[in-house]
Amino acid sequence: MLPQVPERLTYEGKRLDLPFEQPLEAWFEQSGNRPDFAVPHTALWRGYVASWELREGKLYLTGIEGMLTNGRQATLQTVFPDTTGDIFAHWYSGSFRLPEGELPGTICIGYSPVYGRYLVLTIENGILISSHHETDDELGNYGV
Repeated sequence: MLPQVPERLTYEGKRLDLPFEQPLEAWFEQSGNRPDFAVPHTALWRGYVASWELREGKLYLTGIEGMLTNGRQATLQTVFPDTTGDIFAHWYSGSFRLPEGELPGTICIGYSPVYGRYLVLTIENGILISSHHETDDELGNYGV
């Protein structure tokens, strides 16, 4: 399968790819309300790319790029119609695995490329709890 277009995360002033996690999917599951995103190509089955920022220890949704099946552009207000500005991601708990360094060769398992080393950020209810580095072998799942 083709690797998917990654989400984007700004962390410590750097814009990073978030190739494995899609925190907005947890919101769609909890709320039961998922907009009808158009699927533009096979590298973007979810139909959107969300942008995130970790600032002052909190995770924020800062943008959504994508089209809806009705032809309109998706925005933050598509998902959160009663809010303006960035959205605190209180619904998300999990770990972000941020690849470090270059992709070693062309190894790809499922949707996800395999990297040798990761920065792992653990988040609970939208709050950054910890960060540490792990190799793919230490993760024990070969990047997937």
